[in-house]
Amino acid sequence: MLLACFCTVFPLQAIGQSEPSPTAEEEGEKQGGVVINLPPSPALPATTGLVVVDVQQILEQALAVQAVQEQLTAARQDFQAEMRGREAALQERDRVLAAQRSAMDDAAFQAERDLLARDLAILQEDIRNWFRAHDQAQNLALRQAQQALLQIVSELARQRGAAVVIPKSSIVLVQPNLDITEEALRRLNQELPSLPPPQLPRQGLETQPSDSN
Repeated sequence: MLLACFCTVFPLQAIGQSEPSPTAEEEGEKQGGVVINLPPSPALPATTGLVVVDVQQILEQALAVQAVQEQLTAARQDFQAEMRGREAALQERDRVLAAQRSAMDDAAFQAERDLLARDLAILQEDIRNWFRAHDQAQNLALRQAQQALLQIVSELARQRGAAVVIPKSSIVLVQPNLDITEEALRRLNQELPSLPPPQLPRQGLETQPSDSN
């Protein structure tokens, strides 16, 4: 091979996708404890000084965020297929150039080799730029959902007379009547049913590989 190697430089799995959140039981095992969902206690009304919310669960299950993730997944699959085609074309040019080496003078061979190396660098840069835009679009959607969720959680806490909101991931014991996760998710889906579609570089990209004679 004339080039050191042709490496597929884009991941085949989703970039930026979060790992599934651990269950309450798994979270308790990590801390060496046992998670117990206590039954509602008449002696502890919902207007106690704190409430609990599972932010990660809400962001994973929010309809608007899921819709954006589905759009990003589809765009990523299309883009990867296109990049595989461009990579295969570069590999074929490399093979043909190697086969023609003996019939070419040094100057012509070096010129073709330089073009091939340049186009490989363009491909790699296009891939990096696309996935950078992909991650930015994903993070923007999450930030928008988080901002809306913050307002909802603040309102729920105010309604319950709670001065403190605790993330569910940081506790082991919780009474169900203190957990506002389901209500917050329901309101988020009502108030933020959708998000703007992610803005990604168009398919085909602006840069095109050079023609090889």
